[in-house]
Amino acid sequence: DWSINEWYRKYRENSPFNVDDWEGYRDPQALTYRRYIELRHEREVYLDNLIDEFEARDHYRSLPSDWVRFLGRYYLPSRFAGHALQMTGAYIAQMAPSSYITNTFFFQTADEMRRIQRTAYLAKAMAVDTDQAWLADSVAARSTWENDPAWQPLRELIERHLVVYDWGEAFAVRNLVVKPVYDALFNGLIPQLARANSDELLALLHDDFDLNDGRYSREVTTALVQYAVERKPALRDWLQQQVTTWAPLARRAAEVMTSAFAQAPGA
Repeated sequence: DWSINEWYRKYRENSPFNVDDWEGYRDPQALTYRRYIELRHEREVYLDNLIDEFEARDHYRSLPSDWVRFLGRYYLPSRFAGHALQMTGAYIAQMAPSSYITNTFFFQTADEMRRIQRTAYLAKAMAVDTDQAWLADSVAARSTWENDPAWQPLRELIERHLVVYDWGEAFAVRNLVVKPVYDALFNGLIPQLARANSDELLALLHDDFDLNDGRYSREVTTALVQYAVERKPALRDWLQQQVTTWAPLARRAAEVMTSAFAQAPGA
């Protein structure tokens, strides 16, 4: 009768998103901790070398000033959303009914931290090289995240999904709605805008996040949905209902941020 046991009974054992046996699920990339570390270490070395190469050319100083201002308002505050995706990934990992599922979400959680760390580093590097301290000011970034009208629909979507406690609903909302929208904006549109503003470094960083971290998340999502639906076909309708319920908020977030992105120089 301990409260933590009651929590698991309510939000995991009694979740509508359940099948008779989760132990047959497997990571589609068959990652172990050791293999994950090896693969992401390779990507980190690549990104480190990439940044070193561009910084040797004084890349940040060469960026158009209006693009730097755009990044300060519409890109750098994205790390708050990234932290939320990290937190929900960790929650799903903690609540998942099988260690095989748990591992895949801890890996996704680590992937989100990789992206957050690179964004934070860019904020500081640009602030130093352009003599614009506000770019690395967390208080200023948080104020933008909490008050700028362009961010508020996405912020509402992100923060509402933080308090979805049923493990199956949390998975559906995070991996079928919130993360696809976020990745489409910041791994999809941002690289296009970056290239239009001679910011090949930012474009290549997010190309890599999408090719590796984003692809892994999509494959895990597909595999988990297929596994569940094959064993309980009625879960297809349940999953669709979660998407339908959250779609209006997600659509609004995408529309408003896309309109904000349209203000980017060269858009």
